[in-house]
Amino acid sequence: MTELTDYAVFEFLNQGNQCYKIHSVRKGVSLMQYVKETESMTKKDFYHLTYGMAEQLEMFYKSAEKNSRPCHGYVNPLSFIVTENGEVQLLDVTSEESADLVKRMQKRDFRNLFVRKEQVLTQTMEQEDDLYGFGKCLQFVYLQGKFQNAFSRIEKWHIRRMIEKCLTEKDVPGCLAWIEKEAKRLQNGKEKTERKGTGKKKFKSLKKIVLAASIIGLLVGIGTREQKSVQACAGISVEKEWMKQRIHTAGLQRMQSKFVTMQVKEAKDVLAENIDSCLKAYQKLREQIKEKEKKAEELKELLEKYQIEIDEDGKIIEKTPDKDLDIITDTESVMTEAAEESEEMLLENP
Repeated sequence: MTELTDYAVFEFLNQGNQCYKIHSVRKGVSLMQYVKETESMTKKDFYHLTYGMAEQLEMFYKSAEKNSRPCHGYVNPLSFIVTENGEVQLLDVTSEESADLVKRMQKRDFRNLFVRKEQVLTQTMEQEDDLYGFGKCLQFVYLQGKFQNAFSRIEKWHIRRMIEKCLTEKDVPGCLAWIEKEAKRLQNGKEKTERKGTGKKKFKSLKKIVLAASIIGLLVGIGTREQKSVQACAGISVEKEWMKQRIHTAGLQRMQSKFVTMQVKEAKDVLAENIDSCLKAYQKLREQIKEKEKKAEELKELLEKYQIEIDEDGKIIEKTPDKDLDIITDTESVMTEAAEESEEMLLENP
């Protein structure tokens, strides 16, 4: 038998739409101790604990003042108390009697298990952190609890869905209300299945076997017909493929010939344009050459007229006319004769 101790807890009083919070002391054990020391738990116990924890958190939020966003801050297996009557109560962390538990819950190793990683080193908590801790509590009970009967696949799927929603959801009141409904529904559904007899299950299994046999027969018949139809249609499919390939190649050849003709026409047009431009340029050059030839002939006539010669470098060669040369020779002969006469005169009359 587990020893019951006194815990400071919250008790809630509902009056219509209003909820009042009362500080009280009850005997019981923490949820962590309850799960570890209970040798055989039933599925009903699990759903009862789930519903009780969700209800306690929802009542805690309702009892707060209006236009406020309350937060418990320490939602973990130590903050839920299971009383001697099997009820679930929420621990009053503000009471002096809960100081030792609060110190234990504030340790880093413990917070790493039930608090988000980014909130481990901080003391400021929000409602989303409470919901995260609630999801970790469900996970703790589901994994550490010693249950008499294993959960079915459908039940496991529903439990994992509740846990994942607690770890990711931001609408805390809506999520808690949904979990309460889900826990009740699963508990009632399990009771209904236990009351049903085994005769209907046997009838359903026989029905399934008959349906499976009929489906197999149909599939075998369809398979043989399909084989015959495939053999008959094999030749037709080959001919169709050959015709498709032939049509495809013929179409490609036509497209290629059209493309080639288009390219030839474009090349001809380009050549015609180039030839026209070349002829125009040639005519212009011929006219320029004729004009230069005329100018050259005129310059030649002028040079011959004035007896001017030009060297290879284009410089004018100086040339004296023949008349000037005759005059120079005559003056030289006269001067020589005068000099001879003067010498003779000097010799005769020194």
